[in-house]
Amino acid sequence: MITYNLLNIQLSESRLKRLSDAEDWKDVETRVSTGYKEIAETGAISVIVGIGLKFKDGEDKVFLDLSVQMTGKFEPKEKFEPSEENKVHIEGFASIGAPAIVFPFVREHAHSLASKSGIDFWLPPVNFVQLAEKKKAEKEGKQ
Repeated sequence: MITYNLLNIQLSESRLKRLSDAEDWKDVETRVSTGYKEIAETGAISVIVGIGLKFKDGEDKVFLDLSVQMTGKFEPKEKFEPSEENKVHIEGFASIGAPAIVFPFVREHAHSLASKSGIDFWLPPVNFVQLAEKKKAEKEGKQ
């Protein structure tokens, strides 16, 4: 089994667009995305975690559109040997463990942006196991 060190987490994208002067929101549409790149020779990975939030008023119109994306870089703690077994460990960590580590930073930044625009909300945690299983099922369905 491979264990990883977190090298850094960097903000990749931060966007807030107020589309109207509405003050109260009735609904929020949430989208969470993840992805990763692997450096096969070293086992290092870059994990991208993003969130999109669309706050809607009482008339179901979007009045605040917010998105945040961060990249976390990880490297193996031990010497890395490319193998099928290691590939399975990398895939599991890159699609579940690493996004779970990066997500609190994404959530904090999204909350800060929304708060500064006068929106108070609480964003619940994300089940990255379910998200990874859904992505895998979608990928297998396309093949």
